[in-house]
Amino acid sequence: MSTILRILLVDDENIVLKGMQHVLSKLDDVCKVVGVANGGKIALEMIERLAPDVIITDVKMPDIDGIELTKTIMAKKPNTYIIILSGHADFQFARDALRYGAYDYLLKPCKFKEITSILKKINIELGVKKNSNRNQKELKDKLEYSKRENIKGKILNYLLNDQFTDNIEINISRVRVITYRYNDYYINKDNINEILKKLLLDKLNSNHIIEMLEYNNQVILIIDETCDLNVFIKLLSMVKLELTKKGSWICGGISNIYYSLDGLKEAYEESYSIMEFLLFNEIYEINQKSEIDSKYSNCISSFKDSIIEEDKIIKMLFIGNINNLEQYLNQVIKKLLSNNKVYIPHEFKSRIKKLMIIVEKKLTQNDIEIASIFNRTVECIYEIERINSYKQLFNWVKNMLLTISSYIEEKKNQYPKPIQEAIKYIESNYNKDISMKLMADIVFLNPCYFSELFKETIGVPFSDYITQLRINKAKELLSTTHFTNYQIAEKVGFKNATYFNVVFKKNEGLTPKNYRKLLG
Repeated sequence: MSTILRILLVDDENIVLKGMQHVLSKLDDVCKVVGVANGGKIALEMIERLAPDVIITDVKMPDIDGIELTKTIMAKKPNTYIIILSGHADFQFARDALRYGAYDYLLKPCKFKEITSILKKINIELGVKKNSNRNQKELKDKLEYSKRENIKGKILNYLLNDQFTDNIEINISRVRVITYRYNDYYINKDNINEILKKLLLDKLNSNHIIEMLEYNNQVILIIDETCDLNVFIKLLSMVKLELTKKGSWICGGISNIYYSLDGLKEAYEESYSIMEFLLFNEIYEINQKSEIDSKYSNCISSFKDSIIEEDKIIKMLFIGNINNLEQYLNQVIKKLLSNNKVYIPHEFKSRIKKLMIIVEKKLTQNDIEIASIFNRTVECIYEIERINSYKQLFNWVKNMLLTISSYIEEKKNQYPKPIQEAIKYIESNYNKDISMKLMADIVFLNPCYFSELFKETIGVPFSDYITQLRINKAKELLSTTHFTNYQIAEKVGFKNATYFNVVFKKNEGLTPKNYRKLLG
Protein backbone atom coordinates (compact mmCIF):
# COMPACT_ATOMS: atom_id res chain seq x y z
CA MET A 1 0.00 0.00 0.00
CA SER A 2 1.44 3.42 -1.02
CA THR A 3 2.25 6.05 1.60
CA ILE A 4 0.34 9.35 1.67
CA LEU A 5 3.05 11.99 1.84
CA ARG A 6 2.75 14.64 4.53
CA ILE A 7 3.75 17.96 2.98
CA LEU A 8 4.71 21.32 4.48
CA LEU A 9 4.67 24.34 2.13
CA VAL A 10 7.07 27.26 2.81
CA ASP A 11 6.98 30.58 0.93
CA ASP A 12 6.83 34.24 1.85
CA GLU A 13 4.22 34.90 -0.87
CA ASN A 14 0.67 33.90 0.04
CA ILE A 15 -0.37 33.68 -3.58
CA VAL A 16 2.29 31.01 -4.20
CA LEU A 17 1.18 29.06 -1.13
CA LYS A 18 -2.47 29.12 -2.24
CA GLY A 19 -1.50 28.09 -5.74
CA MET A 20 0.56 25.13 -4.50
CA GLN A 21 -2.26 24.05 -2.18
CA HIS A 22 -4.69 24.09 -5.08
CA VAL A 23 -2.35 22.02 -7.27
CA LEU A 24 -1.60 19.46 -4.53
CA SER A 25 -5.31 19.05 -3.67
CA LYS A 26 -5.61 17.19 -6.97
CA LEU A 27 -3.08 14.61 -5.72
CA ASP A 28 -4.97 13.47 -2.62
CA ASP A 29 -4.07 9.85 -3.40
CA VAL A 30 -0.38 10.77 -3.20
CA CYS A 31 -0.05 13.56 -0.66
CA LYS A 32 -1.70 15.70 1.98
CA VAL A 33 -0.74 19.28 2.89
CA VAL A 34 -0.36 19.24 6.69
CA GLY A 35 0.80 22.86 7.06
CA VAL A 36 1.83 26.12 5.38
CA ALA A 37 4.47 28.59 6.60
CA ASN A 38 5.20 32.07 5.23
CA GLY A 39 8.82 32.04 6.39
CA GLY A 40 11.76 29.87 7.38
CA LYS A 41 11.55 30.48 11.13
CA ILE A 42 7.90 29.49 11.32
CA ALA A 43 8.69 26.48 9.13
CA LEU A 44 11.32 25.19 11.61
CA GLU A 45 8.83 25.38 14.46
CA MET A 46 6.14 23.60 12.42
CA ILE A 47 8.53 20.84 11.33
CA GLU A 48 9.07 19.80 14.98
CA ARG A 49 5.34 19.67 15.55
CA LEU A 50 4.06 18.21 12.26
CA ALA A 51 6.94 15.91 11.23
CA PRO A 52 6.31 16.25 7.46
CA ASP A 53 7.76 13.79 4.95
CA VAL A 54 8.26 16.48 2.27
CA ILE A 55 8.99 20.23 2.50
CA ILE A 56 8.43 22.36 -0.59
CA THR A 57 10.16 25.68 0.01
CA ASP A 58 11.00 28.85 -1.85
CA VAL A 59 14.73 29.46 -2.20
CA LYS A 60 14.56 33.21 -1.43
CA MET A 61 12.86 34.35 1.78
CA PRO A 62 13.59 37.39 3.98
CA ASP A 63 14.16 35.72 7.36
CA ILE A 64 15.80 32.34 6.57
CA ASP A 65 16.36 31.50 2.93
CA GLY A 66 15.86 28.07 1.38
CA ILE A 67 19.57 27.16 1.56
CA GLU A 68 19.88 27.84 5.30
CA LEU A 69 16.57 26.11 5.90
CA THR A 70 17.84 23.06 3.97
CA LYS A 71 21.09 23.00 6.00
CA THR A 72 19.20 23.19 9.31
CA ILE A 73 16.62 20.55 8.36
CA MET A 74 19.23 18.12 7.02
CA ALA A 75 21.22 18.46 10.26
CA LYS A 76 18.18 17.64 12.41
CA LYS A 77 15.92 15.58 10.11
CA PRO A 78 18.15 13.97 7.46
CA ASN A 79 15.36 11.71 6.21
CA THR A 80 13.17 14.64 5.19
CA TYR A 81 12.67 15.28 1.47
CA ILE A 82 13.16 18.94 0.48
CA ILE A 83 12.00 20.36 -2.88
CA ILE A 84 13.29 23.80 -3.77
CA LEU A 85 11.15 26.33 -5.69
CA SER A 86 13.18 28.83 -7.68
CA GLY A 87 12.99 31.29 -10.56
CA HIS A 88 15.45 31.28 -13.47
CA ALA A 89 17.51 33.95 -11.80
CA ASP A 90 17.78 31.86 -8.63
CA PHE A 91 19.19 28.75 -10.32
CA GLN A 92 22.57 29.02 -8.54
CA PHE A 93 20.75 29.07 -5.22
CA ALA A 94 18.89 25.93 -6.24
CA ARG A 95 22.14 24.19 -7.10
CA ASP A 96 23.58 25.13 -3.67
CA ALA A 97 20.47 23.78 -1.98
CA LEU A 98 20.88 20.47 -3.82
CA ARG A 99 24.48 20.34 -2.63
CA TYR A 100 23.30 20.69 0.99
CA GLY A 101 20.82 17.87 0.72
CA ALA A 102 17.69 19.05 -1.07
CA TYR A 103 16.04 16.27 -3.07
CA ASP A 104 15.04 18.22 -6.20
CA TYR A 105 13.99 21.64 -7.45
CA LEU A 106 11.09 23.09 -9.42
CA LEU A 107 11.07 26.20 -11.57
CA LYS A 108 8.33 28.71 -11.07
CA PRO A 109 5.68 28.58 -12.30
CA CYS A 110 5.42 24.87 -11.42
CA LYS A 111 3.82 22.48 -13.87
CA PHE A 112 1.35 19.93 -12.50
CA LYS A 113 3.07 17.08 -14.36
CA GLU A 114 6.48 17.91 -12.85
CA ILE A 115 5.13 18.11 -9.30
CA THR A 116 3.27 14.81 -9.76
CA SER A 117 6.38 13.09 -11.13
CA ILE A 118 8.63 14.19 -8.25
CA LEU A 119 6.09 13.36 -5.51
CA LYS A 120 5.35 9.91 -6.95
CA LYS A 121 9.08 9.23 -7.12
CA ILE A 122 9.45 10.29 -3.45
CA ASN A 123 6.45 8.18 -2.55
CA ILE A 124 8.10 5.05 -4.00
CA GLU A 125 11.45 5.76 -2.32
CA LEU A 126 9.85 6.48 1.03
CA GLY A 127 7.84 3.26 0.81
CA VAL A 128 11.01 1.28 0.14
CA LYS A 129 12.77 2.96 3.09
CA LYS A 130 9.89 2.32 5.46
CA ASN A 131 9.70 -1.32 4.39
CA SER A 132 13.43 -1.64 4.87
CA ASN A 133 13.24 -0.06 8.33
CA ARG A 134 10.29 -2.28 9.19
CA ASN A 135 12.16 -5.36 8.01
CA GLN A 136 15.23 -4.35 10.02
CA LYS A 137 13.09 -3.85 13.11
CA GLU A 138 11.36 -7.19 12.58
CA LEU A 139 14.73 -8.88 12.13
CA LYS A 140 16.05 -7.21 15.28
CA ASP A 141 12.92 -8.23 17.20
CA LYS A 142 13.22 -11.79 15.92
CA LEU A 143 16.88 -11.99 16.92
CA GLU A 144 16.07 -10.61 20.38
CA TYR A 145 13.15 -13.03 20.73
CA SER A 146 15.33 -15.92 19.57
CA LYS A 147 17.99 -14.94 22.11
CA ARG A 148 15.40 -14.76 24.93
CA GLU A 149 13.87 -18.11 23.91
CA ASN A 150 17.35 -19.67 23.79
CA ILE A 151 18.04 -18.47 27.34
CA LYS A 152 14.63 -19.74 28.47
CA GLY A 153 15.31 -23.10 26.82
CA LYS A 154 18.63 -23.42 28.61
CA ILE A 155 17.09 -22.59 31.99
CA LEU A 156 14.20 -25.02 31.43
CA ASN A 157 16.63 -27.74 30.38
CA TYR A 158 18.60 -27.12 33.58
CA LEU A 159 15.54 -27.12 35.84
CA LEU A 160 13.66 -30.04 34.26
CA ASN A 161 16.44 -32.29 32.98
CA ASP A 162 19.35 -31.32 35.23
CA GLN A 163 21.46 -30.60 32.14
CA PHE A 164 23.69 -27.73 33.21
CA THR A 165 25.23 -25.28 30.78
CA ASP A 166 27.82 -22.77 31.88
CA ASN A 167 26.75 -20.03 29.45
CA ILE A 168 23.27 -19.25 30.69
CA GLU A 169 23.04 -15.48 30.28
CA ILE A 170 20.98 -14.63 33.35
CA ASN A 171 21.81 -12.45 36.33
CA ILE A 172 20.96 -14.41 39.48
CA SER A 173 22.07 -13.61 43.02
CA ARG A 174 19.25 -14.18 45.52
CA VAL A 175 16.01 -15.47 44.06
CA ARG A 176 12.73 -17.20 44.71
CA VAL A 177 10.95 -19.51 42.32
CA ILE A 178 7.18 -19.64 42.02
CA THR A 179 5.78 -22.61 40.11
CA TYR A 180 2.09 -22.78 39.34
CA ARG A 181 -0.31 -24.71 37.17
CA TYR A 182 -3.80 -23.90 35.99
CA ASN A 183 -6.75 -25.64 34.44
CA ASP A 184 -7.24 -24.25 30.92
CA TYR A 185 -10.32 -26.34 30.14
CA TYR A 186 -12.63 -23.32 30.30
CA ILE A 187 -10.17 -20.60 29.32
CA ASN A 188 -7.44 -20.09 26.75
CA LYS A 189 -4.04 -20.51 28.41
CA ASP A 190 -2.63 -17.61 26.37
CA ASN A 191 -5.27 -15.40 27.97
CA ILE A 192 -4.21 -16.53 31.44
CA ASN A 193 -0.57 -15.76 30.77
CA GLU A 194 -1.42 -12.37 29.28
CA ILE A 195 -3.54 -11.52 32.33
CA LEU A 196 -0.69 -12.55 34.62
CA LYS A 197 1.97 -10.67 32.68
CA LYS A 198 -0.14 -7.51 32.59
CA LEU A 199 -0.87 -7.68 36.32
CA LEU A 200 2.74 -8.37 37.22
CA LEU A 201 4.18 -5.65 35.00
CA ASP A 202 1.53 -3.11 36.06
CA LYS A 203 1.81 -3.72 39.78
CA LEU A 204 5.43 -4.79 40.22
CA ASN A 205 8.73 -3.31 39.20
CA SER A 206 9.66 -5.28 36.07
CA ASN A 207 13.20 -5.62 37.44
CA HIS A 208 11.79 -7.98 40.08
CA ILE A 209 10.76 -10.53 37.42
CA ILE A 210 13.97 -12.17 36.22
CA GLU A 211 12.31 -14.76 33.99
CA MET A 212 8.90 -16.21 33.16
CA LEU A 213 9.04 -19.74 31.71
CA GLU A 214 6.22 -21.88 30.37
CA TYR A 215 6.15 -25.66 30.11
CA ASN A 216 2.88 -27.41 29.22
CA ASN A 217 0.37 -25.95 31.70
CA GLN A 218 3.15 -25.15 34.14
CA VAL A 219 4.55 -21.64 34.59
CA ILE A 220 7.86 -21.02 36.37
CA LEU A 221 8.51 -17.52 37.65
CA ILE A 222 11.99 -16.54 38.81
CA ILE A 223 11.77 -13.37 40.91
CA ASP A 224 14.31 -11.21 42.69
CA GLU A 225 14.44 -11.38 46.49
CA THR A 226 13.47 -7.70 46.70
CA CYS A 227 10.05 -8.46 45.22
CA ASP A 228 7.31 -7.83 47.80
CA LEU A 229 5.97 -11.35 48.28
CA ASN A 230 2.72 -10.17 49.90
CA VAL A 231 1.94 -7.99 46.87
CA PHE A 232 2.81 -10.89 44.58
CA ILE A 233 0.55 -13.35 46.45
CA LYS A 234 -2.23 -10.76 46.38
CA LEU A 235 -1.89 -10.46 42.61
CA LEU A 236 -2.04 -14.22 42.12
CA SER A 237 -5.09 -14.33 44.42
CA MET A 238 -6.77 -11.84 42.10
CA VAL A 239 -6.02 -14.12 39.15
CA LYS A 240 -7.30 -17.12 41.14
CA LEU A 241 -10.56 -15.28 41.84
CA GLU A 242 -11.06 -14.49 38.16
CA LEU A 243 -10.34 -18.09 37.14
CA THR A 244 -12.72 -19.42 39.81
CA LYS A 245 -15.50 -17.29 38.33
CA LYS A 246 -14.83 -18.97 34.98
CA GLY A 247 -14.92 -22.47 36.53
CA SER A 248 -11.14 -22.87 36.42
CA TRP A 249 -8.36 -22.88 39.03
CA ILE A 250 -4.73 -22.05 39.70
CA CYS A 251 -2.43 -23.90 42.08
CA GLY A 252 1.20 -23.25 42.95
CA GLY A 253 4.15 -23.26 45.32
CA ILE A 254 6.55 -20.53 46.44
CA SER A 255 10.13 -21.40 47.35
CA ASN A 256 12.34 -19.86 50.00
CA ILE A 257 15.20 -17.58 48.89
CA TYR A 258 18.14 -19.38 47.25
CA TYR A 259 21.51 -18.15 46.09
CA SER A 260 22.99 -18.10 42.57
CA LEU A 261 22.37 -20.42 39.64
CA ASP A 262 23.26 -23.50 41.72
CA GLY A 263 20.44 -22.74 44.14
CA LEU A 264 17.97 -22.06 41.32
CA LYS A 265 17.27 -25.77 40.80
CA GLU A 266 16.70 -26.30 44.53
CA ALA A 267 14.29 -23.36 44.54
CA TYR A 268 12.40 -24.83 41.58
CA GLU A 269 12.21 -28.31 43.12
CA GLU A 270 10.91 -26.85 46.38
CA SER A 271 8.23 -24.79 44.64
CA TYR A 272 7.29 -27.73 42.40
CA SER A 273 6.92 -30.15 45.33
CA ILE A 274 4.57 -27.69 47.06
CA MET A 275 2.52 -27.30 43.88
CA GLU A 276 2.46 -31.08 43.36
CA PHE A 277 1.26 -31.67 46.95
CA LEU A 278 -1.53 -29.10 46.68
CA LEU A 279 -2.60 -30.30 43.24
CA PHE A 280 -2.58 -33.96 44.31
CA ASN A 281 -4.94 -33.16 47.18
CA GLU A 282 -7.04 -30.79 45.04
CA ILE A 283 -6.21 -27.79 47.24
CA TYR A 284 -6.27 -24.89 44.82
CA GLU A 285 -4.12 -22.20 46.37
CA ILE A 286 -0.64 -20.68 46.02
CA ASN A 287 1.46 -20.98 49.14
CA GLN A 288 4.84 -21.40 50.83
CA LYS A 289 6.20 -24.50 52.56
CA SER A 290 5.94 -22.93 56.04
CA GLU A 291 2.24 -22.28 55.48
CA ILE A 292 1.67 -25.78 54.13
CA ASP A 293 3.40 -27.34 57.14
CA SER A 294 1.38 -25.18 59.52
CA LYS A 295 -1.99 -25.96 57.91
CA TYR A 296 -1.64 -29.63 56.98
CA SER A 297 1.11 -31.29 59.06
CA ASN A 298 -1.41 -32.81 61.50
CA CYS A 299 -3.54 -34.41 58.80
CA ILE A 300 -0.90 -35.83 56.44
CA SER A 301 -1.36 -39.55 55.80
CA SER A 302 1.65 -41.56 54.70
CA PHE A 303 -0.76 -44.03 53.05
CA LYS A 304 1.12 -46.90 54.71
CA ASP A 305 -1.99 -47.99 56.58
CA SER A 306 -4.41 -50.69 55.42
CA ILE A 307 -6.75 -48.54 53.30
CA ILE A 308 -5.70 -50.65 50.31
CA GLU A 309 -5.16 -54.38 50.92
CA GLU A 310 -3.38 -55.86 47.94
CA ASP A 311 -4.00 -59.53 48.93
CA LYS A 312 -7.72 -58.94 49.25
CA ILE A 313 -7.90 -57.26 45.84
CA ILE A 314 -6.02 -60.14 44.20
CA LYS A 315 -8.41 -62.68 45.74
CA MET A 316 -11.41 -60.71 44.55
CA LEU A 317 -9.98 -60.46 41.05
CA PHE A 318 -9.39 -64.18 40.66
CA ILE A 319 -11.94 -65.69 43.07
CA GLY A 320 -14.76 -63.25 43.65
CA ASN A 321 -16.95 -61.47 41.18
CA ILE A 322 -16.94 -57.98 39.75
CA ASN A 323 -19.77 -56.75 42.01
CA ASN A 324 -17.88 -57.65 45.19
CA LEU A 325 -14.73 -55.98 43.88
CA GLU A 326 -16.61 -52.82 42.95
CA GLN A 327 -18.25 -52.72 46.39
CA TYR A 328 -14.86 -53.04 48.08
CA LEU A 329 -13.25 -50.33 45.91
CA ASN A 330 -16.17 -47.98 46.61
CA GLN A 331 -15.61 -48.53 50.33
CA VAL A 332 -11.93 -47.62 49.89
CA ILE A 333 -12.87 -44.42 48.03
CA LYS A 334 -15.34 -43.59 50.80
CA LYS A 335 -12.57 -43.98 53.39
CA LEU A 336 -10.20 -41.82 51.36
CA LEU A 337 -12.74 -39.02 51.11
CA SER A 338 -14.07 -39.15 54.67
CA ASN A 339 -10.92 -39.33 56.79
CA ASN A 340 -9.98 -35.63 56.35
CA LYS A 341 -6.43 -36.57 55.39
CA VAL A 342 -4.05 -35.21 52.81
CA TYR A 343 -1.60 -37.45 51.00
CA ILE A 344 2.04 -37.23 50.02
CA PRO A 345 2.03 -37.78 46.23
CA HIS A 346 5.06 -40.06 45.85
CA GLU A 347 3.98 -42.31 48.77
CA PHE A 348 0.44 -42.64 47.47
CA LYS A 349 1.65 -43.35 43.95
CA SER A 350 4.22 -45.86 45.22
CA ARG A 351 1.44 -47.82 46.91
CA ILE A 352 -0.65 -47.82 43.74
CA LYS A 353 2.39 -48.87 41.69
CA LYS A 354 3.00 -51.76 44.10
CA LEU A 355 -0.61 -52.89 43.69
CA MET A 356 -0.49 -52.77 39.89
CA ILE A 357 2.87 -54.59 39.77
CA ILE A 358 1.35 -57.40 41.89
CA VAL A 359 -1.73 -57.50 39.63
CA GLU A 360 0.39 -57.63 36.45
CA LYS A 361 2.59 -60.36 37.94
CA LYS A 362 -0.47 -62.42 38.88
CA LEU A 363 -1.94 -61.96 35.40
CA THR A 364 1.33 -63.10 33.82
CA GLN A 365 1.35 -66.20 36.04
CA ASN A 366 -2.08 -66.99 34.61
CA ASP A 367 -0.90 -66.44 31.02
CA ILE A 368 -2.84 -63.18 30.71
CA GLU A 369 -1.18 -60.16 29.13
CA ILE A 370 -2.54 -56.83 30.29
CA ALA A 371 -2.29 -55.51 26.73
CA SER A 372 -4.75 -58.20 25.58
CA ILE A 373 -7.29 -56.99 28.16
CA PHE A 374 -7.23 -53.36 27.01
CA ASN A 375 -6.32 -53.97 23.33
CA ARG A 376 -3.39 -51.59 23.68
CA THR A 377 -0.02 -51.33 25.36
CA VAL A 378 -0.57 -50.26 28.97
CA GLU A 379 2.35 -48.63 30.79
CA CYS A 380 0.89 -48.60 34.29
CA ILE A 381 3.86 -46.87 35.94
CA TYR A 382 3.83 -44.06 33.35
CA GLU A 383 0.06 -43.61 33.60
CA ILE A 384 0.22 -43.48 37.41
CA GLU A 385 2.95 -40.82 37.28
CA ARG A 386 1.07 -38.52 34.93
CA ILE A 387 -2.09 -38.36 37.10
CA ASN A 388 -2.06 -35.28 39.35
CA SER A 389 -4.90 -35.95 41.82
CA TYR A 390 -5.34 -38.82 44.31
CA LYS A 391 -9.08 -38.94 43.50
CA GLN A 392 -8.38 -39.22 39.79
CA LEU A 393 -5.66 -41.78 40.47
CA PHE A 394 -7.88 -44.06 42.51
CA ASN A 395 -10.68 -43.80 39.97
CA TRP A 396 -8.11 -44.85 37.36
CA VAL A 397 -7.17 -47.85 39.54
CA LYS A 398 -10.83 -48.72 40.03
CA ASN A 399 -11.53 -48.67 36.28
CA MET A 400 -8.41 -50.74 35.57
CA LEU A 401 -9.28 -53.40 38.16
CA LEU A 402 -12.93 -53.65 37.15
CA THR A 403 -11.94 -54.05 33.50
CA ILE A 404 -9.46 -56.77 34.46
CA SER A 405 -12.08 -58.48 36.66
CA SER A 406 -14.60 -58.41 33.81
CA TYR A 407 -12.01 -59.97 31.48
CA ILE A 408 -11.25 -62.75 34.00
CA GLU A 409 -14.99 -63.45 34.44
CA GLU A 410 -15.31 -63.90 30.67
CA LYS A 411 -12.17 -66.03 30.57
CA LYS A 412 -13.70 -68.54 32.98
CA ASN A 413 -15.59 -69.96 30.01
CA GLN A 414 -12.19 -70.83 28.50
CA TYR A 415 -10.99 -72.78 31.54
CA PRO A 416 -10.37 -76.55 31.13
CA LYS A 417 -13.67 -78.40 31.35
CA PRO A 418 -12.88 -80.10 34.73
CA ILE A 419 -12.18 -76.67 36.29
CA GLN A 420 -15.38 -75.18 34.80
CA GLU A 421 -17.36 -78.09 36.27
CA ALA A 422 -15.62 -77.69 39.63
CA ILE A 423 -16.39 -73.93 39.80
CA LYS A 424 -20.00 -74.58 38.83
CA TYR A 425 -20.34 -77.22 41.55
CA ILE A 426 -18.64 -75.04 44.21
CA GLU A 427 -20.85 -72.03 43.44
CA SER A 428 -23.95 -74.20 43.82
CA ASN A 429 -22.79 -76.08 46.92
CA TYR A 430 -20.48 -73.67 48.81
CA ASN A 431 -22.66 -74.07 51.94
CA LYS A 432 -21.78 -77.77 52.11
CA ASP A 433 -18.60 -79.53 53.16
CA ILE A 434 -16.47 -79.72 49.99
CA SER A 435 -13.14 -81.48 50.24
CA MET A 436 -10.39 -81.65 47.65
CA LYS A 437 -10.96 -85.43 47.25
CA LEU A 438 -14.70 -85.00 46.78
CA MET A 439 -14.17 -82.35 44.11
CA ALA A 440 -11.51 -84.43 42.30
CA ASP A 441 -13.84 -87.46 42.29
CA ILE A 442 -16.69 -85.39 40.84
CA VAL A 443 -14.55 -84.23 37.89
CA PHE A 444 -12.83 -87.63 37.54
CA LEU A 445 -9.29 -86.46 38.27
CA ASN A 446 -6.51 -87.52 40.61
CA PRO A 447 -6.66 -85.21 43.73
CA CYS A 448 -3.02 -84.11 43.36
CA TYR A 449 -3.42 -83.36 39.67
CA PHE A 450 -6.72 -81.57 40.28
CA SER A 451 -5.08 -79.39 42.97
CA GLU A 452 -2.24 -78.36 40.65
CA LEU A 453 -4.56 -77.74 37.69
CA PHE A 454 -6.95 -75.65 39.81
CA LYS A 455 -4.20 -73.40 41.18
CA GLU A 456 -2.55 -73.06 37.78
CA THR A 457 -5.86 -72.08 36.14
CA ILE A 458 -7.48 -69.92 38.82
CA GLY A 459 -4.34 -68.45 40.35
CA VAL A 460 -5.09 -69.42 43.96
CA PRO A 461 -5.27 -72.73 45.88
CA PHE A 462 -8.54 -74.67 45.96
CA SER A 463 -9.13 -74.10 49.70
CA ASP A 464 -8.53 -70.32 49.39
CA TYR A 465 -11.00 -70.14 46.53
CA ILE A 466 -13.76 -71.77 48.57
CA THR A 467 -12.99 -69.63 51.65
CA GLN A 468 -13.10 -66.36 49.65
CA LEU A 469 -16.30 -67.40 47.90
CA ARG A 470 -17.95 -68.09 51.29
CA ILE A 471 -16.72 -64.73 52.63
CA ASN A 472 -18.14 -62.94 49.57
CA LYS A 473 -21.52 -64.67 50.07
CA ALA A 474 -21.44 -63.77 53.78
CA LYS A 475 -20.81 -60.10 52.91
CA GLU A 476 -23.84 -60.13 50.62
CA LEU A 477 -26.01 -61.50 53.45
CA LEU A 478 -24.57 -59.02 55.97
CA SER A 479 -25.47 -56.14 53.69
CA THR A 480 -28.93 -57.33 52.56
CA THR A 481 -30.43 -59.31 55.51
CA HIS A 482 -30.82 -59.20 59.30
CA PHE A 483 -29.57 -62.77 59.82
CA THR A 484 -27.39 -63.36 62.87
CA ASN A 485 -23.74 -64.33 62.56
CA TYR A 486 -24.70 -67.90 63.51
CA GLN A 487 -27.32 -68.06 60.74
CA ILE A 488 -25.00 -66.55 58.14
CA ALA A 489 -22.15 -68.92 59.10
CA GLU A 490 -24.47 -71.86 58.58
CA LYS A 491 -25.85 -70.58 55.28
CA VAL A 492 -22.41 -70.03 53.69
CA GLY A 493 -20.78 -73.28 54.83
CA PHE A 494 -18.76 -72.47 58.00
CA LYS A 495 -18.78 -75.05 60.81
CA ASN A 496 -19.75 -72.52 63.49
CA ALA A 497 -20.07 -68.79 64.19
CA THR A 498 -16.78 -68.60 66.10
CA TYR A 499 -14.75 -70.03 63.23
CA PHE A 500 -16.70 -67.80 60.83
CA ASN A 501 -15.73 -64.71 62.87
CA VAL A 502 -12.05 -65.70 62.90
CA VAL A 503 -11.87 -66.36 59.15
CA PHE A 504 -13.90 -63.25 58.27
CA LYS A 505 -11.67 -60.96 60.34
CA LYS A 506 -8.52 -62.55 58.90
CA ASN A 507 -9.71 -61.88 55.37
CA GLU A 508 -11.50 -58.56 55.75
CA GLY A 509 -9.61 -56.94 58.63
CA LEU A 510 -12.74 -56.53 60.79
CA THR A 511 -15.44 -58.74 62.36
CA PRO A 512 -18.78 -59.44 60.63
CA LYS A 513 -20.49 -57.24 63.23
CA ASN A 514 -18.21 -54.28 62.52
CA TYR A 515 -18.50 -54.86 58.78
CA ARG A 516 -22.28 -54.55 59.06
CA LYS A 517 -21.87 -51.35 61.12
CA LEU A 518 -19.56 -49.94 58.47
CA LEU A 519 -22.27 -50.43 55.86
CA GLY A 520 -24.61 -48.37 58.08
